[in-house]
Amino acid sequence: MQLENFHCHVYFEASEQQRAHAVLAHIKATFGFEPGRFHTGPVGPHVGGSCQVRFSAADFGKFVPWLMEHRDGLTCFIHGLTGDDIVDHTAHVLWLGKEWELNLSGLQS
Repeated sequence: MQLENFHCHVYFEASEQQRAHAVLAHIKATFGFEPGRFHTGPVGPHVGGSCQVRFSAADFGKFVPWLMEHRDGLTCFIHGLTGDDIVDHTAHVLWLGKEWELNLSGLQS
């Protein structure tokens, strides 16, 4: 299996919402990636505020190093997309910043 697509979830606390909006705007301006919905609370396995950005394997080598420098101290959770949500959120993951606990109870294989 070769991972072709990825999600990057930018995580933030309530007090960090402005920083998250700025990071997401910077991602869009730099890469043209369209951020998904901005969630101020838990959604799916994500236990706090988050916003998802989808990107391809072709962009991985440029986007992830850029994100390491420009995430403004926010945690970014990056995972592959295989169609198996549990595997994608446990085995095919990369954390930039502090690891957050995930709520895997609603995910399916």
